[in-house]
Amino acid sequence: MIAKSDRLAAVYLFTVLDWLVIARSKSNVEAYGNALRRGCKCLELDCWDGKKNKSSKTTTTGEGGGEALNVFHGPHTSTNNQCSAPYQDRMAEILKSTLGNKLYIPMAKARKDDMPSPEQLKGRVLINAKKPPDEDDKKEEVKIMASTRYTSSSRPEDEADLYGKMFDKFEGVNNNTNESLSGLVPGEGGPVEESAAATTSSVVLPKYADSMLELIYFHGAKFENFEESCLMIPSHMHSISESKIRSVADKYADSPKLWRQYNMDHMTRTYPAGVRVDSSNYNPMLAWSLGCQMVALNFQTSDTHLMLNDGRFRANGGCGYVPKPASGMEENGVGGGAGPEGLAIKIRVLGASCLPKPNGEKGGDKKVNPFVQVELHDVRVRRGREEYYSISHHTKAIRDNGFCPIWRDDGHQFNVHHSDVAMFVFKVISDNDVGVGGDDRIACAAIPTKSLRQGFRSVQLYNYRNNSQIGPFQMATILVHIQQSRPKTTTTTTT
Repeated sequence: MIAKSDRLAAVYLFTVLDWLVIARSKSNVEAYGNALRRGCKCLELDCWDGKKNKSSKTTTTGEGGGEALNVFHGPHTSTNNQCSAPYQDRMAEILKSTLGNKLYIPMAKARKDDMPSPEQLKGRVLINAKKPPDEDDKKEEVKIMASTRYTSSSRPEDEADLYGKMFDKFEGVNNNTNESLSGLVPGEGGPVEESAAATTSSVVLPKYADSMLELIYFHGAKFENFEESCLMIPSHMHSISESKIRSVADKYADSPKLWRQYNMDHMTRTYPAGVRVDSSNYNPMLAWSLGCQMVALNFQTSDTHLMLNDGRFRANGGCGYVPKPASGMEENGVGGGAGPEGLAIKIRVLGASCLPKPNGEKGGDKKVNPFVQVELHDVRVRRGREEYYSISHHTKAIRDNGFCPIWRDDGHQFNVHHSDVAMFVFKVISDNDVGVGGDDRIACAAIPTKSLRQGFRSVQLYNYRNNSQIGPFQMATILVHIQQSRPKTTTTTTT
């Protein structure tokens, strides 16, 4: 049996949304390669029927599956399946032929037991898929009875776990079985009898070809409530839109605790709302604090939220995995652990060295008038609700000195509520005296609170995409002084 702390559910995964596009909305495998080099461990592929299919409503173009798969070196691939059955058969062929023994093909027992660990998935690719239901799918929705335990021995045979039967079909995946799924759903030779003692759960079964079903480990399941979700087998996961994260967390008083408990044994993926046509991002802090492992972001937009994501995963050497904090994985306390630790952190910005020109420019006569903005991004409990909040402090601008500016800054004390999740962002900006929006971005760094150390510290800076230290950014640093203590009082005021 795999310990909870060793399972895939016990880590955050560097996750990229499927809309990886280059100029003029043309999908290109180069974008996937860039994401992987950045440390991404979970990629998404939009899969369509090919050139004859005119129904795509996204702004991306179809990408050749085999070409895209050839760039993979990570363990988790999510497919947005829009393919008909014949094309799904072809997709399965491509996955098998391209990935070979790197493709993780789960046996029936593996689907119902504890999920694998990152160590077990080294060098392997795991498939997660759920096709959004269309009008035809709605006609084929079935309600599957799920008992309080997912073992056939825990109840009479006629109430046996239908998912277990369906997965048993693939236990001999190497035996070339072609057995049909008929008889496993109501109306197809396998009537399901309701029992007052059974817990019911509605699961939409998309129209999947058998060839694809045998390759999929994680199956997307519709969220109803966490009492039912916690009873699901580990290979069932939820995908929650950013617009629903807040409402799900606030649905009941104990929803945050139950969500963390669910995430101890299951996976949750969150993603930006569809209205973000500009590929902007939502803030990932609340999702991380709730234990969500796959917080998918758009990588086209270099905003503060993407900086936070890069800083989070840089803390573990850029390998794409970061262990979840103990407060989200222990059996007691805050749905999970003993509760986040509060800290008072005072940061003084003292100086900087070798700051490049804005946007990394190497020439020109543009002057650098740098100031540093320090931001705390945190999660707190206010009026019984968990919520994201931020607070910032900035220095004065130093005129025409990017080589060795010195600030006589008194600093600022930040009251950190959730030190397990909270992060600091350091932004170096050039003041251009041209009004709002006229300042030039120079460099930045995002650091988890748990990675901060007391005393005089040198902060290595990155370009404003927060992913490169080469060229003019190679020697760029700021010098800070950090003091940590227990907060005497916890303020609830934001600025």
